[in-house]
Amino acid sequence: MHHGSEGKKLIEAAAYDISGTKDAVSDKFIADLEKTGAPPEIIKEYQDRAARNVDFIVHFDNWDIIRLFTSCRTQWRRGGLNGIKIGLDYVAVQVVATARNIELSEDNFMGLQVMEAESLRILNERD
Repeated sequence: MHHGSEGKKLIEAAAYDISGTKDAVSDKFIADLEKTGAPPEIIKEYQDRAARNVDFIVHFDNWDIIRLFTSCRTQWRRGGLNGIKIGLDYVAVQVVATARNIELSEDNFMGLQVMEAESLRILNERD
């Protein structure tokens, strides 16, 4: 079961993954943007991204859950007139788990759902 601090870590991992904070932005890249005359709003966007860029530590017990979640990035179901993401396609999740050799145990599936719920919350706030 993913309660307490373990569930919180999965929520944080989902937010980290879905928010794009994992994209490393170097000082050199920002300097190159400035040198080439990139618009100030683009430079600011990358400066903000660089400020958010931190490593995320994954507890060993959550490693397979995170591997599964990140491997399912293209397996979202969409619904409504705007095509908003409504959840993962669980049939596709099983295929991904098999292909990536990740056991889809009850704990792993519940952890995946924790990450899915947090991702949907963030994605739907954006839209």
